[in-house]
Amino acid sequence: MASAPAAFAQDTEARDKAKQEGFQPVAGAPDTEKVDASKMVVGAYAAILFGLFGFVAYVVMKQSE
Repeated sequence: MASAPAAFAQDTEARDKAKQEGFQPVAGAPDTEKVDASKMVVGAYAAILFGLFGFVAYVVMKQSE
């Protein structure tokens, strides 16, 4: 247990170097990794509406028995 603090201690040189570099913003994802959000939103709404329609149809069928 006495060596636990030494095992979790950070290298002060690496920590100081990280502080000096500062914040570097990312330019963005490459074009190959970009996805058009509108297609995903339409798909999500379609899945929700399809599920809701299926649930309503199921309830109507159970009520008519």
